Amino acid sequence: MESRFLGVGVWISVLLLGLFYFWQQVHYWNNLALGYADCAEHASLFYNTICNPHELFLSVNPTKPMFWDHFYPGLVVLTPLWLLWPSLKMIIALQIVCILGASLPLTGSAGRFSRKGWRHFARSCVAHVSIDFTIHLQRVVWVSHREYLPAAILYCTGMLAGGRPRWALATAIWAMLIKEEAAIVVGMFGLYLALFERRRAAGLALTVFAFGFFLLVTALVIPR
Repeated sequence: MESRFLGVGVWISVLLLGLFYFWQQVHYWNNLALGYADCAEHASLFYNTICNPHELFLSVNPTKPMFWDHFYPGLVVLTPLWLLWPSLKMIIALQIVCILGASLPLTGSAGRFSRKGWRHFARSCVAHVSIDFTIHLQRVVWVSHREYLPAAILYCTGMLAGGRPRWALATAIWAMLIKEEAAIVVGMFGLYLALFERRRAAGLALTVFAFGFFLLVTALVIPR
């Protein structure tokens, strides 16, 4: 019973935090014009990909070529959301969903190990993510490619723990295609599999693939 009340309290807190984050970012944007460098540029990227794909596919504007700062073809999966809500507020809401949504696979993975102790641990991690994100927003309001990564990476580990390695690999690759820096996390996860989970072949293969991907993209794809 205590665990149930704790869970309800945590999820209500997460919902309230999400609403507060949304209000805070919209307020900062409207009154202080904070967040243009990433928030408005992401809105432009989504708009250009949907409305002007022949000239500005996955591009912010004509002066910045595709992948001018990061490698993000994985964002194509998210761009149709612009058709549902063609507004900068959709970008803000998407950031919040991706950050707080990471709590779902975290709780599910923890519940696989124990029905009590690990769920308490997972909920404390949810609180940690929320507090960390609050501190992040107090510094500056922005939306970067990295904000889409926590949910993707945690879903990857959750599906791997649940015995679905193919889906885990697909999610890991998608995270790498959202931002090339995710390949570092995926590569280190491969080392963890090789060293601690005794999955040497799979772990080393994942590490070599991820680090090789990172070097290839940063050296040849992203404009210098």
